[in-house]
Amino acid sequence: MPMGTRHTVTGILHWDDRQGLYRLDVATGGYWFAHLPRRARHLPGRKVTVEGIRSGFNLLTVRTIIAIDGVKVKPPWFVRLRRFLARRPA
Repeated sequence: MPMGTRHTVTGILHWDDRQGLYRLDVATGGYWFAHLPRRARHLPGRKVTVEGIRSGFNLLTVRTIIAIDGVKVKPPWFVRLRRFLARRPA
């Protein structure tokens, strides 16, 4: 698999202290390390699907992350604020 290819991977997300990165353990026994935004800090231990670009041997730069364990992931605070302000009467 060449660098720069797009991948969609599903697995359990963990924090890896040795690497200082998130680790996505795949059901087939492998794992991917992932660069995730700071707002993903509530996701370790949950089953997620990530879509991203391969930027290393087993490293993904994540574009999209979706929690698939039935719990809704909150959007970032600025999106929630924008929605709140849009609902207010003028």
